[in-house]
Amino acid sequence: MLDKADGALSEKLGTSCKNLTEQHPDHLIDFLYSGKKLADIKYIENWAQIIANEFMIDCERQEKECLKKSMQATLAKSRANNKSKLTEFYHKIERYCH
Repeated sequence: MLDKADGALSEKLGTSCKNLTEQHPDHLIDFLYSGKKLADIKYIENWAQIIANEFMIDCERQEKECLKKSMQATLAKSRANNKSKLTEFYHKIERYCH
């Protein structure tokens, strides 16, 4: 759904994905990096891209600063064993910000 959404649906999904990432990072990382077929690699990229869109809207021309603050706050909420995957995920988000 993420890769086909546009307009208002895309905005709502983007906000929800960003909020879940920031509020419940361990749930997200446990799911996206579970290695199960349900969480195909394309979902990681779709999530990263739609969250990047939110950063570009919310933090116009200051995406890098917003990403850094978000990552620091999110890392503080995550379990130690998820920190490297979460950092990797934030780097994916950053690559989609232009």
